[in-house]
Amino acid sequence: MRMLLKNILGGDQAKRDHTQSEEERGQMLVIFAVGLLLLVLLLGLVVDVGGMSLTYARAQLAIDEAAIAASQGVNLQRFYTHNELQLQPSVAAGRAGQFLSTNGGGLVELTSIHVTPDQVFLTGQATYSPFIIGFLTGDVTMTVSGESRPDFGIDERDQ
Repeated sequence: MRMLLKNILGGDQAKRDHTQSEEERGQMLVIFAVGLLLLVLLLGLVVDVGGMSLTYARAQLAIDEAAIAASQGVNLQRFYTHNELQLQPSVAAGRAGQFLSTNGGGLVELTSIHVTPDQVFLTGQATYSPFIIGFLTGDVTMTVSGESRPDFGIDERDQ
């Protein structure tokens, strides 16, 4: 009796519903594949942004420490004779370069050094190669800068 009612009331509709569901097979696989791809890309973006942030922080620390090392390049002759702290440009530049080559781990390339009598300014570049999104962006170059003043525990001039 049920079959009879089904055939009379909409047997063709039931047949069509069954046919549509067969045609829709595999759509969940496509949705899953697209979702998984988006998840992997998002994870790659998180890893790459974290790597860039870490590289920038390490490069900034290295350039700041190199500036402190450069600020120790005091003209000792002037210090002993006049009791004044004045940077000697060649010594300061040498100390900055030596510090970065020894302690920078090749992370920072020193691009400019500017030495005034009482301050040193350094600029460098660090490069990061993204793992996942590198095919879109290529290598990322970050510029870092640091500055320092000579300080040997002297608070005021002619102390």
